[in-house]
Amino acid sequence: MASATKKPGADGQAVLAEYFETLFQPLTGSSGSLPPAREAGRGRERPAVAVAPAPQSVIPVWTFVLYGLGLALHRDAVTEIVPWPDVVGPPPAPRPGLVGLAGGGSRVQMIDVSAVIFPPSLRRRLPGGERRPFTHAVVLKGRDMALGCHGAPAEATFIPGEMRWHDRKGRRPWLLATESARRAALLDVEALLAALDEGCP
Repeated sequence: MASATKKPGADGQAVLAEYFETLFQPLTGSSGSLPPAREAGRGRERPAVAVAPAPQSVIPVWTFVLYGLGLALHRDAVTEIVPWPDVVGPPPAPRPGLVGLAGGGSRVQMIDVSAVIFPPSLRRRLPGGERRPFTHAVVLKGRDMALGCHGAPAEATFIPGEMRWHDRKGRRPWLLATESARRAALLDVEALLAALDEGCP
């Protein structure tokens, strides 16, 4: 009897699903509810978009997909959603995550944050390949930067009381919370870009 043929990318999908489940596991010291008011060990207030609203409120977000993983940004952190440009010029100098420049005179930095989101062992096994072309870009407010993603982002609202909030200790300081209904990880823009600049996940 012929052996079953594994579908292309099946292994990557399985590894990705397993990795996503780890994002739902509380880290040591996590409260599991609303996040603390200050960043651990830094003694400073978080950016406004990183603080959960009152329990009865909702969090307006843009949800998007990066190499099969559901992610989200607070809507206040995003200026607009645009198609990934047909032409992206080379970066002036090598920089972690910088794909290139676009946007004519404004010279928007087109960013790939997968180096922060995914551990190296997983990046080599992502569905569609590590160099899968982006289709859209999430333009960040107040910055000449746009994050690449796969597929058109969508607007949504998260309910704080239904999310698992993470503290800022140890691993993944860029991860604010996870939302199980949409299977999305809510990101902290400031911590995400800081990790990218430092070149560490």
